[in-house]
Amino acid sequence: MKTQRGLLLVLLLCCAGAQPAETPPGASALPVALPRRALRWINPDETGGLAAHGTYTNALGVLGVVNASGAADATGHPFFASLGSNGRACVSCHQPQDGMSLSLDSIHRQWQVTQGQDPIFAAVDGADCPHLPQEQAASHSLLLNRGLFRVFLPWPPRDAKGQAIAPEFTLEVLRDPTGCNTHAQFGLAAPDPKVSVYRRPRPAANLKYAIRQPFNLMADARAASLSAQAADAAATHLERREPLTAAQLAAIVDFERQVYVAQVIDRKAGRLVEPGAPAALGPAALVDGAAGLAADSRHPVFGGPDDWATTPDTPARAAIVRGQQLFAARRFRHAGASESCASCHDMRLTGLNTRTGWINAGTTTQDAIAELPLFRLTCKASRRVVLTQDPGRALISGQCRDIGAIVLQPLRGLASRPPYFASGSAATLREVIDLHAARYNGHYSEQEKADLASFLGVL
Repeated sequence: MKTQRGLLLVLLLCCAGAQPAETPPGASALPVALPRRALRWINPDETGGLAAHGTYTNALGVLGVVNASGAADATGHPFFASLGSNGRACVSCHQPQDGMSLSLDSIHRQWQVTQGQDPIFAAVDGADCPHLPQEQAASHSLLLNRGLFRVFLPWPPRDAKGQAIAPEFTLEVLRDPTGCNTHAQFGLAAPDPKVSVYRRPRPAANLKYAIRQPFNLMADARAASLSAQAADAAATHLERREPLTAAQLAAIVDFERQVYVAQVIDRKAGRLVEPGAPAALGPAALVDGAAGLAADSRHPVFGGPDDWATTPDTPARAAIVRGQQLFAARRFRHAGASESCASCHDMRLTGLNTRTGWINAGTTTQDAIAELPLFRLTCKASRRVVLTQDPGRALISGQCRDIGAIVLQPLRGLASRPPYFASGSAATLREVIDLHAARYNGHYSEQEKADLASFLGVL
C-alpha cells in the first residue's frame, strides 16, 4: 500500500507539471520540488476531461484530488453543467482546487477576474440579500469577506411532507445587518416567511464517509441522502425551476461518491505519501478506507502513535507527530466529561462525528461577527434564552436541544479551503485551535498550538 501511495504522488506531480520552487523562509529543504501556483477554476459548461489524479497548490503545500473511477469527462455532465436559471453548476461552489469546496482566495480571484459576474455571486445567495445592488462589492460582503453564502429556510420549519412543525421556541431578530431577515419580501414578515443564515459551502468529497445516518454533508443535516441534497441545491442555489431528472441525480451522486481529497505535500515537512509515511495520509488512504467506522482504542481516528512515530525525524515532521498525539490523547474537562479532540472528531480517517452528527461546538451561539444577524431564541417550556448568529439544526427540527448545533466539518483537505467553521469565523487553522481551546478549557502552550496546526494542515 505504501508503495502504491508513492506511485500516486509521482502521478500527481506529473499531472501538476511540478516546477522548482524556493524553500520558504525558515523551512527545511524539501525532498521534492513544489509545483508552481497550479490552479484551475472550472466554469459551468466547460468541455474536456478531469484527470484521474490532480494536484493543486495551497498556502500549506499541495492538495491531491483522486477520481477513483478514473478520468472524468466534464462535457455535458450534470455536475459541471449549468442546470438552473442563474448560470451555476454544482462545480461552481465545489471546485477541485479548493478540496471540492470554495476558498476565500478563489472567491476573491473570481470577483476580480469576472468583475463580479461569476455565477457564484448570483443574487439568490451569493449576495447578502437579493434586494441589494448586485454590482457593488459591498452587497456581497459576507461572501467576499467570510466565504459565506445565504441559506434561506422556511419559518416555521417544515417536515419531510412540507407540513409546518410547531417549534419549541420563539425566534426574534435582534440585529439584521444584511436587511434580509426583516425584509418584506425575503424575511420573516414576508408572505412566505424565511430565516436567512450564512454558511460556508461544505466539501463534496470523501463522501462515502459522510453517507451514513445521520447524514453528514449539510451543516444542518436537512437532506437525508446525496440525491436529496442535490435536488435541494438545484432548486435553491441553482434556481432550477423543474426537478432534476433521475438520470441527472444519479450522475451527480455517482461523481460525488468517487472524489477523494487530502493533502499530499507539506511545504515544511515534504512528501506525505511515500514509503514510511503515516498510513492515514493522502487521498489513496481514503479511497481504500472502510466508511463510517468510529474510532476505538485499537483503531484511533488517524492511527496510533506508532503509525506516526515512523515519520523521518525532521523538525517539521516531529511537530506533526506531536500535534497528532495532542489531537488523539490530550484530555480536557468539559460539561463534566473528560474529552479530547478525537472524542468529537471520532470517525476514522475523516474526523467526522459518529455520535449524533451535529453538536453545539460554540461556533454559532456567539456574537462574534458583527456583519452577521443576531437572533434571540426563547424556549417555551423552560424559558431558556439563547442568543445565536445561526440557530443551526434547530431551524430544521424546531427543537430547543438543537439550538446552535451544526454538523462537524470533515478534517481532510483543510489546507485547501479556508476560512473555517460554518460561519467562516476562523481564517486560519491556528484560529480554529484558539477558539476550541477557549471554549473547552484546553490549556495548550504556544508550541502545542503550533504543533496541532501542523498536524491539521497535513490531513
